[in-house]
Amino acid sequence: MTSPGTDSVTTSEKPSTIEDRFIYWPSYAGAAMMLFAAFVFSWPVAAIAFSMLSLIWAPFLAIIIVILSVVALWTIVRSAVNRQWRRAISACAFPLLLLAALPFARHAAPVVDRVHFLLYESKYQDKIARLGQKGARLAFFDWGGNAMVGLNRFVVYDESDEIMLPSSEQSAAFVQRLESHGFGRPDRFTNVIRLAPHFYVVDE
Repeated sequence: MTSPGTDSVTTSEKPSTIEDRFIYWPSYAGAAMMLFAAFVFSWPVAAIAFSMLSLIWAPFLAIIIVILSVVALWTIVRSAVNRQWRRAISACAFPLLLLAALPFARHAAPVVDRVHFLLYESKYQDKIARLGQKGARLAFFDWGGNAMVGLNRFVVYDESDEIMLPSSEQSAAFVQRLESHGFGRPDRFTNVIRLAPHFYVVDE
């Protein structure tokens, strides 16, 4: 039979009852931050729109990041003290993914563009096939944009591949084809990136 004093000492010395297991919310939260950064930086329209509205969304995002970072740090320290290594290691996922978000976003744009193109390539090819074979074919496909933010994005099929050339080296026939699509000045395109043979991502 133990005295009440002995019971209280025994209770206080019990190890933490929290199970040492891998936790997943740090990975999910970090992955969400990476996807958000990739979306903003890989699509110029989103980047411009978010920069214009930064005073609205940035404070909320900053608060969320601070809260999640504090919780993750607290989990890491507490788990390490209690020798709960699975919890400690898995909690490191959030700060690590958060640090990787911007470098990941900068390299994600070509991948996002490529996946976007592959999803709709068959539709583009069908429309191009209906153009016939009269001269070098040229077709524009809307990829989003807004006149209010000053940017439009297209996928362009250019059989002559002259869209990659400086405007001074483009032929009169190519300029005429551009004009037939409503693009009077070849130098109005600010960014031209090759996606596939004869296919280009073009920003206006």
